[in-house]
Amino acid sequence: MVADVQKWEHTNQSPLSPAVDPMTPSLLIIEGIFILNCKPLFDLMDHRIFLTLDHNTLKERRCTRAYDPPDPPGYFEKYVWPAYEKSLSEVKMEEDRITFVNANEDTPDELFTSIYGRLKFDELK
Repeated sequence: MVADVQKWEHTNQSPLSPAVDPMTPSLLIIEGIFILNCKPLFDLMDHRIFLTLDHNTLKERRCTRAYDPPDPPGYFEKYVWPAYEKSLSEVKMEEDRITFVNANEDTPDELFTSIYGRLKFDELK
């Protein structure tokens, strides 16, 4: 994945690339609970955002998803929640380089609007 991001970064920053419009900012969103735990990827990012959730909200959202095969009974408590807590505790060591966003109350649209606003504001600095 690191090589893919580096390739994308090179392609989208090269003035020789026909896909690059100097008036249009390029944006690559990399999503996943363990993405920020990968140091080589972490160091390539201009912005890092970690959506925090409490136990009940995460469990509720996970239950609304359809997995094939479905999670066996007890999977959330035994694997998902401990993995989330581990990931969160690890990324907190870099908290000065990460924006933490409480995702418990907001809808996906509200989260997008909030995060997009933060990114636009940062670009103006």
